[in-house]
Amino acid sequence: MLCLNIRKLHLAKWIYTNKPKLFDNTIKFNFFLFLYELYSKIEYDVCDFKYLVLYKRYPIFMNVLHDLKKEKTQLIKLLQSEEFKNTSYAINKNRAILCAFLATVLTRKEIQNFIYNFNIIRKRYIDENLKIHINEKDLDHSDILLLQWLKDYYPVEFIKKTKICHLGNNYVLIPEQKFEEISLEQIFDFRNILYSLNLANPVECDLQDGSLVIVTKRK
Repeated sequence: MLCLNIRKLHLAKWIYTNKPKLFDNTIKFNFFLFLYELYSKIEYDVCDFKYLVLYKRYPIFMNVLHDLKKEKTQLIKLLQSEEFKNTSYAINKNRAILCAFLATVLTRKEIQNFIYNFNIIRKRYIDENLKIHINEKDLDHSDILLLQWLKDYYPVEFIKKTKICHLGNNYVLIPEQKFEEISLEQIFDFRNILYSLNLANPVECDLQDGSLVIVTKRK
């Protein structure tokens, strides 16, 4: 039996349709939902933090975990059904695009580390082996500032014009209009450079004079 409510089902449908790799990654899917609900909260929209816990240092919606682990076949069947297509729920697409982008460009380990920038997480952390319920009331001004900074630094217009290339442990951001100009050899060479530098994600780069270069400051 599926546990997801209509809101989470439509968010699952958006991810399943637009970002299938996130749908198949339980940690990243839950991180997407966590971010989406945080932005919904600070933008005075409807939000849903029910069943949200901190487990093994990840934000996890337990109803989502249940359906992905035990009812995934039934969930996919529902999302693909004509009956579900006739239901409607307003998804903020720009918000979803930003949250999916952030969930995509961080490794699972980086997600673990990143969430501890939020007081909504830090205030509840006790032991990584416990399932600790997250309370939306713990969201504070510093959390709002961080969320706003992420939204400002990665505007939807930037995301739409960016190609994400997964190279080893790095997620590389390449301007979409230049991606076709890059050869496979250049990508392999750049991957070797990244491996030696051990950079945090995401890594922005550009094509200059026929070579991929790391962008340290965006224009």
